[in-house]
Amino acid sequence: LNVSLNGMTKKTEDLTDENAKLREELQHNKPLPTLAPRPITGLTNLGNTCYFNSMLQGLNQATVLFQLLSSLFDKSTKVQEHVISSPTPGGKELVVKIPKKPRLFAEAMYQFYQDVDSKGNDHYCLQPLRLLSLIGQKNHRFLGRSQQDSHEAFRCLLDGLRMEEIDAVKFEIYKRFGTTEEEQRRFPKKLCPEDKTLLRGYLRKATKITTMLDKVFGGVLVNTIVCHRCHDTPQTYEPFLDLSLPITKDNSLFSSLEAAFVSSKKSLLKDDAALQKHLEDHQCKHKPLSKGIDSSLHEFTALDELDDDNKFICQKCTAQLQKKSGKDDDYALCNVSKSLVIDQLPKVLILHFKRFYLEPVVRKDNEHVSFSKVLDMAPYCTTECIEKPGMNALYTLFAVVVHSGTLHGGHYTAFVNKSDGSENKEWYYISDSHVSKCHNGFKDVERCQAYMLFYEQN
Repeated sequence: LNVSLNGMTKKTEDLTDENAKLREELQHNKPLPTLAPRPITGLTNLGNTCYFNSMLQGLNQATVLFQLLSSLFDKSTKVQEHVISSPTPGGKELVVKIPKKPRLFAEAMYQFYQDVDSKGNDHYCLQPLRLLSLIGQKNHRFLGRSQQDSHEAFRCLLDGLRMEEIDAVKFEIYKRFGTTEEEQRRFPKKLCPEDKTLLRGYLRKATKITTMLDKVFGGVLVNTIVCHRCHDTPQTYEPFLDLSLPITKDNSLFSSLEAAFVSSKKSLLKDDAALQKHLEDHQCKHKPLSKGIDSSLHEFTALDELDDDNKFICQKCTAQLQKKSGKDDDYALCNVSKSLVIDQLPKVLILHFKRFYLEPVVRKDNEHVSFSKVLDMAPYCTTECIEKPGMNALYTLFAVVVHSGTLHGGHYTAFVNKSDGSENKEWYYISDSHVSKCHNGFKDVERCQAYMLFYEQN
């Protein structure tokens, strides 16, 4: 997950309404009841489509997504509603009702779940042609039968599910104004300037709605910049559907980085108790004990120094400089520290390891990354996140996507747990149409070269 540093100028109390609303909605999502274990079935390889089959096996076991799709297409459910806040102060909210159809990605995903339920078992194979065709239409690289990246296919599918819901909301907003997107392109003067401005405002708000995908995979990162000159701490909140983690090589990196930061900034921060507390709250809570997923998460959330050629434009220092010089094109480049931590945890946490690199040379990182059945995410969250009433930062592993081989000639497979990953549940190995039980249980799983991990909140 590459997080941009541009535009990080807002204080916590100055967050946009959209970000604040997103965080509030994700925070108050009610826990969903545990469902019965999902069936397990093989998927036919349609020509180098193991990348697609493997990640689909993980999604098949995502019972929370299955439940939401089942609710959406239940006959008793007439429409889905979204409340769009007014783009102007004191304006009216729009209650937008969107029909079930056409929702091509949602329909195809729900049909896949139904096919697995009705036909699926470890001796039967399904052909997920419809879903594969849809992601191929969305991104033409998936149209052919060449080997592709499983994580990219996963993101394409999730983006399709999410964007079609947003597009359906936008379509209904256009209807409220008696027009369509196509009509506005052809006849831009049909609406008066006031209505056109209002329409654009509602459409911008529509892109920030909490979709069905956000309710399952949606979390929030807080990106904090600490200026070493003025001590300003601008923050931005960024939603995520999955996290891409580095594969660590040297565990001493983290302790040395944090030690250097703390020692070099003690004198700078000694008179600023509030800033010192903020930095302590956003540091990792413990050191990684061994090379593996903890080390990767620590590096992802480690404090980072931006100096020399990477100096940051501090808005507060820039305002002071421009006021003093009287020049609008003066900018203050400052040494800063950056922290990136989780402010809202998702129900289903997807972790992706960065194994493939195109620069400086095309290569794959074959390093083994150890991982556990139960993952504690508390050390990588803000204090505010952990202290929320009813918060549970423990996750249980239910699926793993594996890549074996090289960048030019590899194969994707999956391990899935039929239920919640507890000690009594069984793990299965799936290679396209082949399904077999792991006789050594999780010991067979933890030896694999993990590419994506699927965790569900306890």
